[in-house]
Formats: sequence, C-alpha cells, structure tokens
Amino acid sequence: MLSERIQSLENALKQGDKAELEALKAIAKSIEGDEARASELALLSPESFEDVLKELAGRKNIAQLVQISGLTLDKEKRKILKSFLHRLRSAGVEIPEKVEAKKVVAGQKMLSEWAMATPAMLLSGQQVGYYFLGGRTANVFLVSHFDLEQGIVNFRNFHGSEKRARRVAQQTVVTDDFTVPVISIPGEHFFRLLAAGLSKTRNNEIKSELRSGLSRLKIELSVPGEKSHPGFEPQELEKLRGDRSRLYQSDRLLEHPYFKHWEFDPETIDACSKELEDASHSPLQLSESQFLERMERIFLKFCLSGLDKNRQRIRSGLLENAYLMRLGQDADLAQTAIALALSLEEKTEPADFFRKILIRSFPEAWKKLGQKSSSLIISAR
Repeated sequence: MLSERIQSLENALKQGDKAELEALKAIAKSIEGDEARASELALLSPESFEDVLKELAGRKNIAQLVQISGLTLDKEKRKILKSFLHRLRSAGVEIPEKVEAKKVVAGQKMLSEWAMATPAMLLSGQQVGYYFLGGRTANVFLVSHFDLEQGIVNFRNFHGSEKRARRVAQQTVVTDDFTVPVISIPGEHFFRLLAAGLSKTRNNEIKSELRSGLSRLKIELSVPGEKSHPGFEPQELEKLRGDRSRLYQSDRLLEHPYFKHWEFDPETIDACSKELEDASHSPLQLSESQFLERMERIFLKFCLSGLDKNRQRIRSGLLENAYLMRLGQDADLAQTAIALALSLEEKTEPADFFRKILIRSFPEAWKKLGQKSSSLIISAR
C-alpha cells in the first residue's frame, strides 16, 4: 500500500516537492516500530497520510495509531484520522482513546520538549517521572513521584534551564544506596502516569501543586484502564499469556538493572526469616537434603503470601518495566516480563523469578538454593 504511494510520488517527482517522498520513505522504514514521526507526518499530503493509517491498520500496529492521535495535526489530517479511527472501532477493532489532548503553551513558541521516567526499581512499583517544556519566555519542568496505591506521593513544578532539568533527572535516587536510571519516554506516557496517579491521590496540597504546574498547559488527563498496559496491544498480551517457556526462563530478569533491587515487603521477609530460624533449631534430626526441602517449602509458602499481598503492584511494575525495556530495544526480556505479569492473574505456583527474589534476601540460603531451577521446587500443596 505504501509502496504504491511511494511509486506514485516518484513518478510525479518532477512536478512536485521531494520532501514528501523522503518523509514517506522514512515512515515506511520505521512503520514496524513504536514511534510516530510527527515531523515527517507533517510533510505528507492528505492522501499519503491516509495511506499511512491504512498501512498501520493492516499491520495491526494499533499502538502507533494511538500515538498519532495524540500528535498535533493540521485540521484536514485530524479530520481524516477521526473518520478512520471511527471506521475501525465500528468494525470491532479495539482502539484506546488518546490519553493526552491537544497541548499548547500560552503565549510562547515551544523550543524543546522531552519526558523521562525511572523504571519500577523496587517491587513496590514506585517511579519518578519528568516532563520538560522549553519556550522563548519561560520553561516548565514537572517532576512527579508515583505510587500505585497512593497515587502521586510528591509533585514539583521547577523553573530553570534545560541543562539543569536533565541533571536533576539523571541524579534520581530511590534510596541512599543506589542511583536510578532514567529512560526517555513519549510525553503522552508521562501524562498517562500523571492521570493514573492523580485519580488515586488524596493529598490536597499535592493536587494544588499539580494544578499550578499544569496551569500554563492546556491538557486533559484521561485515566488509562486498569486491566492492561496502554503501551501494549491486546493481541500482544494474549500471545504471551501462559507462555511456559518464558516463565521457565524468567530468572534471567534478576540481574537486569530494572529488577536488581527488587525484594519482597519487610513483613514477608521477617516472617520468612523467623520460620527459617525455627527450622534450623528443630529438634528433629534432618539430613542435608531434608533440610533443603524444608527450606524450599518455607520459601514457597512466603513467596505465595508475598505475591498475594502485592500482586497488583508487582503486575503493574512488570508491565511498566517491560514497556521501558521495549523502548530501550530490549524486546526479548520485555516479553518475558509481560508473560510474568500476566501469570499473576492466575494464582498458580510462582515462577522462578518470584521465588528467587525472596531467596536472595537470605545470602546463605542463596548459596544453596539460588541456582536451582523451578523443577526442584517442592510444592506446598
């Protein structure tokens, strides 16, 4: 479809502008990706723009169609897009509503815009997000600390140079022990996180600070659905649901920077520690293999209870990290994280990833059990 349009433009090149042809070729090369190219879409004629939409629909690249719906388009392209998405929805294609409405900065020309976010570095799923918008007269720099259950823990609207804003983002810390990496994200994803966090925030001071920070931006925040991650297509999620091969290899994620500091909540670790201590002082004479089996049962027991307490947090953290890994071109591990997240919807025996997160909180036990595969887990049932 696009190839035919490109050929048509090449045939008519002597009568027209080469810019549209080059823009269309660049879009065709990147159409399998995840990033809608606003600058190149702007160069297209209405006919070429509609061909791009048809190509994306044919390839079932719904994620990029949603991204395009959040871009600033001219009136004619906006009309074409609206009509096209309406036809797809009428045909039964599930297309999420765009998260971010048209955004402008009052009284100034935009010079620079970017957004970043930390991954969920802890099992609690907490993140920090950054949004910078630079203009001729002033800059907007929003920083928000998100928590899945509390909503927005902290929100600040800073003023200053872009250089300072990038330095603040690069120096993010979650605890005193380690610096957190930041990943470039689409601006609409920052506002998606902001909308989801705001819907759960009860602190009026934070809400007031947020309203102040958004006062110069005309933005409508739309809360994303709870059951899926807006960064993934439903077909992609279903393909990975119950993928046993990925669940079996899930412990590969343990050393990934995004998951290196994950551990269960303190209450689960303390309760597990007490039971391990009791087992070590048992009056029963146990062989080494019997004692290891008992340890396995204890770890499985508290892994299951820890998952039950934190299931939604863990699921959301896995999906968010998978999205960020995909943005970072780490697609294979991203799919493993998605499969893990989906496995939490069913309360079955946990994958190695979860079991080993708990075991590595106990260095001595890790030496004996940390390298065992899931086939050696002794079921508690």
